[in-house]
Amino acid sequence: MKRFFKITISVLVFLLTLGNISKAEIDIGYARQTGWSDNFFLENPEGWTLYLSKSLSQKMSVRFSFSRLDNSITFIGTMTGGLIPPEVELTWELIRSDLNVKMYEFSLYHALVEGNKMRLDLGGAVGVADFDLSSKGLTTRIVRGRNQDAVFVSYAVDVTVKEFIFSPLALRIGYQHRKMSTFNANFHAFAAFSEVSYSNIRIDILARFNAGSD
Repeated sequence: MKRFFKITISVLVFLLTLGNISKAEIDIGYARQTGWSDNFFLENPEGWTLYLSKSLSQKMSVRFSFSRLDNSITFIGTMTGGLIPPEVELTWELIRSDLNVKMYEFSLYHALVEGNKMRLDLGGAVGVADFDLSSKGLTTRIVRGRNQDAVFVSYAVDVTVKEFIFSPLALRIGYQHRKMSTFNANFHAFAAFSEVSYSNIRIDILARFNAGSD
């Protein structure tokens, strides 16, 4: 599913880049983000995003982005998986869990307010997320891993300062909320990411180019 999604997005971005390139505004950006989640393992991750954006008209733009989130927690628990036989004695211990999440996202944005120096955008997106969780018992030294793929939808609000320090640099501050759901969760496996809500605040540094400018 993830491979199909990435191929589809790559083709769409290529086709959109070819269309009306002489009048396009193109953004290439890097964002730092900090967020919060209702998921125990994701909790309050830190992360970053790389993205490419192209205008479709004066009001509409399309954006493709890749993001990575990281979070580490330590808690008291047992290193068990699946159904536990009643005669097994459980060892309670400190557990260290490290999680990284990769997200591939396709967004469509609409400018609500357009000024000479600033712009306010509202956007919606679809994407896929890859959760990679590794846990280690600090007493038993047992190590377990878990991978899950999820699909998500999101909405975002961005404020862009069109010139930051000097042209073509710009500054963007945004809020985004994602709702994720996985298809490979079941009752017989540890499904840590079956339903996840994640919100974040982003600060972007981007380069803005007008392909039609001299």
